[in-house]
Amino acid sequence: MALDFPASPNINDTYTFGGVTWTWDGTTWKVLGRFQFTSTETDPVFSASPANNILTQNITNWNLAYGWGDHSAAGYLTSIGGIGGHTDVTLATLQDAQLLRYSVANARWENWTPNYLTSYTETDPVFTASPAGGITGTNIANWNTAYGWGDHSTQGYLTSLGDAAGVTAAKIANWDTAYGWGDHSTQGYLTSVALNDVSDVTITSPSNGEVLTYNGSGWVNSAPTGGGGANVTISDTAPGSANAGDLWWESDTGRLKIYYNDTDSTQWVDASPPLADATSIGGQGTVSMRASIIPDTNAAYDIGSAEYKIRDLYLDSGSIHTPSGNNLSFYGGNLTWGGDDVIMLQDLKDMMANATSFEDFKNAIMGL
Repeated sequence: MALDFPASPNINDTYTFGGVTWTWDGTTWKVLGRFQFTSTETDPVFSASPANNILTQNITNWNLAYGWGDHSAAGYLTSIGGIGGHTDVTLATLQDAQLLRYSVANARWENWTPNYLTSYTETDPVFTASPAGGITGTNIANWNTAYGWGDHSTQGYLTSLGDAAGVTAAKIANWDTAYGWGDHSTQGYLTSVALNDVSDVTITSPSNGEVLTYNGSGWVNSAPTGGGGANVTISDTAPGSANAGDLWWESDTGRLKIYYNDTDSTQWVDASPPLADATSIGGQGTVSMRASIIPDTNAAYDIGSAEYKIRDLYLDSGSIHTPSGNNLSFYGGNLTWGGDDVIMLQDLKDMMANATSFEDFKNAIMGL
């Protein structure tokens, strides 16, 4: 007959089979030994062990804390000194296998030789093989305290030196040297200077447009004389402010302008090229052309207009090109459109008037 342990035992429940008795410790069935007692045994060693109070929730919490990472690499406290150095511990002559036991009367922990049952030696393979075998009350207290600190993996602790990783001993030595030079902010170094503060410059009641002139011993302010003192600006747009005599090269049209005061107003006036409308051709006679006329924008300008027409257009054996791809050409005295001869309307009328038959009319056209 096979062993048939109770399905839902309570702690310290026993089960006997074949002269052997087991007891349930909450996790496993333990053999009590070949010698049986008539009363229920309470194991003072196990019940006095700190592991007796370990709950499933404790194990869950410890597993969770294990998942937070190796705290030993975080620089936490790794040593708290010897037990005897604590204020609430009194150690007399120590002996092997002694324990610490708390004395309420003395309000302290004292070393103590346990007087547990020693009539037989129990070998407990389950407990000694378990990782919990070495757990102490201090371990449990520390783990509970650490668990209460929260999940360290989410706290954003420093994991690298960042920019400080580039700090070298040489740099630190240089910084220490610079620090030894003293606080520069208290040395009165020059942080700004006005022109009038310069030793060889004297400025008295300056006016707009005045310049500094050297008088043989120093620089003084005075109105500009002669051609000097003018400002020259190169820009597509007029300068924001100007004085009479300033020059402006209008870079998008290639014209030089001067700022002119005509006694009651000031304005920019063309100075070069000659003062004429750049888009007009004036005077009598002809205009010579030494290059092609190419507009700067496609299909934007006309030659003549509906009101002002070009009188005559003289062409060599060239063509007038159209967007359709057909060309109006003049060659050998003939006018062609897209390669075909163009018949003038008056010539067509004359051929129709002189023809006596359709055949005569056709021959006249073919003879062109």
